[in-house]
Amino acid sequence: MKKILIVALVLTVLGCKQESYESPVLVTVNGSVITQAELDQTLQRTLRIQNPDQVDEKLRKNILDTMVLSRVVTQAAEKQLDQAKQDELQMKIQMFREDLFLKAYLQKFSPPRPPTMQMIREYYTNNPEKFGGRSIHDYEMLAGVNKNDESKRVEIMQMFAKANKAADWRQYASQLLKQGVQVRYSQGQARDPILHERLRTTIKSMQKGDVSPVVLVDGAPFVLRIKAIRTVDPQPLEHVSADIRRSLLPIQLKKSLEKISSELMSQANIQYGSME
Repeated sequence: MKKILIVALVLTVLGCKQESYESPVLVTVNGSVITQAELDQTLQRTLRIQNPDQVDEKLRKNILDTMVLSRVVTQAAEKQLDQAKQDELQMKIQMFREDLFLKAYLQKFSPPRPPTMQMIREYYTNNPEKFGGRSIHDYEMLAGVNKNDESKRVEIMQMFAKANKAADWRQYASQLLKQGVQVRYSQGQARDPILHERLRTTIKSMQKGDVSPVVLVDGAPFVLRIKAIRTVDPQPLEHVSADIRRSLLPIQLKKSLEKISSELMSQANIQYGSME
């Protein structure tokens, strides 16, 4: 019922200022008519049917009653909402109206091509991260603790430059601590939210076994090594193909629009106002 009310409200707002008297009038609400054509359209859109005649009288009456309620609410809103809110709604109505006319015009003169299965496969292959596919970088890291003492920082950076020769970084960090070099050992994954973006970017550019150069973050030195890279497969194509198809529809719509835009734009009188 909520969906029916929303559809009825949209049709009411679009049509209550310019009713068509060519279709039989079913109800008059404070001088505003609801026609048979409006009821049929609401039935088609709400119930997703082609032939509204197949709807039984009880359901037809229920939907008509909802349309009457919608008309009453719309009329009340036009009287009681402040002008700023009404202007906002009118702008949205105009945008919706233009979208309907655009799609109808394109359908007649330059119908958008439905996305093909090849397009869907290409989109799926080129955007695996949108469907859960990703690479997980497991790293280990040495971090310098003294970032304000320049001499200590230089010492730490010198020790980090030798880190690629150490097989066990946890043990290497313990050795440095015993020597008085303040370092911290940690490990994790590149997607860890606490990881600084500069370190995350460095990790994602590395391969398994790579050791990074010393990276400075807010004056503190870091060095990283990739322990493993694991791949998580995206969801199966058959599970996401419908979503991909919906994502590609605006692209196909734009292509159709581009085919006819040059001629239409050359015939239009367009004057831009100030953008300030």
